[in-house]
Amino acid sequence: RVLPRQTLAHRRDFVAKAFCPRILVLSTPAIAEACAVNSCDTFADLLAPFGHDVSTQITIQDGQGAPYFLDKLNVKFTTDFKIEKHRPPTRAETDELVRQSVAADAGELDVPFLSERGVDASVVAADDVGSWAPWYTLFRQQWMATVPASEHESFMHPVACVLVASGSEEDPVWALRSLQNHAAVHRVQTQSFSDGNMLFYYMLVHDGRDAGVLQAIDHKFDQVRRAFGQNSALLKINSSTDLIDADAGDRGKISGIWTSSLATTQPLAAHPDAVYGGMLTMRDVAAIRDAVKQMMVRSVVPHMQYLIRVLSDQTANQRRGITGRLFSAGRRYFGTAAKATSTLVGADGD
Repeated sequence: RVLPRQTLAHRRDFVAKAFCPRILVLSTPAIAEACAVNSCDTFADLLAPFGHDVSTQITIQDGQGAPYFLDKLNVKFTTDFKIEKHRPPTRAETDELVRQSVAADAGELDVPFLSERGVDASVVAADDVGSWAPWYTLFRQQWMATVPASEHESFMHPVACVLVASGSEEDPVWALRSLQNHAAVHRVQTQSFSDGNMLFYYMLVHDGRDAGVLQAIDHKFDQVRRAFGQNSALLKINSSTDLIDADAGDRGKISGIWTSSLATTQPLAAHPDAVYGGMLTMRDVAAIRDAVKQMMVRSVVPHMQYLIRVLSDQTANQRRGITGRLFSAGRRYFGTAAKATSTLVGADGD
């Protein structure tokens, strides 16, 4: 049966977001404080909403060198990486997850498949499950969030690592180098598919509440750029103060960026009463979005293309090796058989 175009697009979008690239984010303690005032536990939480539908607008190449226009992509930010043996949820755990999903959706619960005559089979048989069981969308999202990283697949393996230091650090270069020795970095380098070939991206964050640091932030970023090269960026956040009344009307809009993101990725983890981005302005939001875009376009996507080319070359060489061995074995076998046949024919002829 041919599915409707809208249903196919919805399913493709779900797969693209569920199995999008992961980026490991590690930061110094000073960054945690800058995130906490915006109701975000980590810097990865601060970046999370801007990993959806990142506008790239670039042309890339696949493993065979064919061009492909990449309009947008999705990326997820994580704070740790561990290889774990996948254990399917028990029946009790699955039932509890379903119960939580239904309870979270109870405020807008609609049961279109029930009528006075009972269950409407035509509605239940529809391709779009979300139309008659909206809680299933929440359940599916929560289920995908519980899937751990494993050795046999690389979807959950980070393709890059973002190291974040505050502009208030006396020596941000030393602080960033210290993050390279983090245990999570070691696990990625030794256990992930990257085989130690990991991209590091360095970010220096200026907290707008630190007015005294503003004088030296550009100088410190110059030090970071000289030490780490082009894979570095400066981000300025927390520009909001009590003196800025023009942004008061944007508070709900800014907070909604994070609440809608949590509703899409981890709906049961969202806090309805939390006010996100309390110290951010719309200019800060635009700066974070642009920082994520530049990181993906300038560094992460080219690095992923490089990994794809390396994997393609390794696969092609392996295939050529197998083909060569088969050809050599076949030539020896058939060559020996042909020589034996010629010898027998010659003996009969005598």
